[in-house]
Amino acid sequence: MANKSTLMLLALLASGSISTVQAQGYKPGYVVRPAGDTLRGFLQSRGALRNSLQCSFRPAPDAPVVEYTPADLRAYALTNGPRYESQLIPPVYMTDAEPGRQDLSVRPYFLEVLVSGRASLYTRRDANDETRYYLRMAAAPAAAPVQELEKRLVHRAVYVRDQDQSQAIYRKTLSVAFQDCLAIQPLLPTLDFSSGSLVNAVQRYNGYFEAPAAAKLAPASRRIKIIGGLVAGAANTEMRFEGEISLQKGTFKNTFSPTGGLFVTALLSPLNDRLNLRLEVLFERLKYSNSYVARGFSSVDLSEQATFELRSLRFPLQARYHFNAGPVRPFLLAGLSGSYLLSSTRELRSEYTVGGTQVVMNKQAVSDIYIRSYEVGIFGGAGLALPGIKGHALGLEVRGERSSGYVTSGSFAAPIFRYSGLLSFNLF
Repeated sequence: MANKSTLMLLALLASGSISTVQAQGYKPGYVVRPAGDTLRGFLQSRGALRNSLQCSFRPAPDAPVVEYTPADLRAYALTNGPRYESQLIPPVYMTDAEPGRQDLSVRPYFLEVLVSGRASLYTRRDANDETRYYLRMAAAPAAAPVQELEKRLVHRAVYVRDQDQSQAIYRKTLSVAFQDCLAIQPLLPTLDFSSGSLVNAVQRYNGYFEAPAAAKLAPASRRIKIIGGLVAGAANTEMRFEGEISLQKGTFKNTFSPTGGLFVTALLSPLNDRLNLRLEVLFERLKYSNSYVARGFSSVDLSEQATFELRSLRFPLQARYHFNAGPVRPFLLAGLSGSYLLSSTRELRSEYTVGGTQVVMNKQAVSDIYIRSYEVGIFGGAGLALPGIKGHALGLEVRGERSSGYVTSGSFAAPIFRYSGLLSFNLF
């Protein structure tokens, strides 16, 4: 019974000591000394500014407090809280001890670790209650200070008035530090100066160098990935005649022009993991027919009926930009198209009355000498990339396009307008 009573008494005393420690703001944690050995115990967290200047440590709940400065430790951390590392910071002009005085010395601080890896991101709160961010590259010398990511506020005289202007120096610092990764560079010119944005940028940079070992053995194979598949859809098209030709009086529209073919996409991961280039080969058949009355092209009114059928191979080349890397990825597209005319039918029936006699003429709507074998155009659109079935991704998109058409003449032309919806299916 005496042993049980003694154990209960010790347990109560230990519990009381721990409760006292917790009441004083001490929480479980550890410190890492310069030799690399780790001591576990209790740490006191007293605010961001104080945490960057001093570490209060107790090896046991009832042990005396040991105060460590950044020169005394390599790191310390709360068990369920932030981790701090002792790092040299570059010279600053507003010191923590005496705001307003210049300080050109290099000194150590406890910096809170936001990201660790090939590039490490740190932060601290200074005496002016400003949040500062720092970067350390793993390849940098161990004794070198961290690089500060600055958004500097300067005062300039603009039209006889002083104005505050900010300089995003941190973007240039990151661009130089990340020069070995082209894929991250397009993100930096518009990067916000915030904890979330900086953490995201550094994590993405580290991610490009943390691929599985199998992928690292063959870096050339993952530079540009090629995928291909099928594409099909339909378009609302119009061939619009312009200039000195009676066909301009007609309306040549087709609400359903089917098209389909193959595509090949290059994923440009080294430049930007959201940017793709895509080339398609599509077969297209356009059919138009319209009856109308043409006035002003002869001494009498012409009643005409025109029929066109154009069969061609089209080669749209486009760039696509995806807005996220999730399962459903919206994207914008823009590009150039070229088409090769395989065959065409161009029939025109004209009727008019002269002296009470009706005259009927059948001829080519546009003579062969005014037809070329190719056309060029520009287009843009938007769509969604979807997960698809069994790893075969799907794509839904809409496009708008204007092309030169196949008619070439100094006095008239017939550009073609297309508004299409397409479905893509990846095969490999």
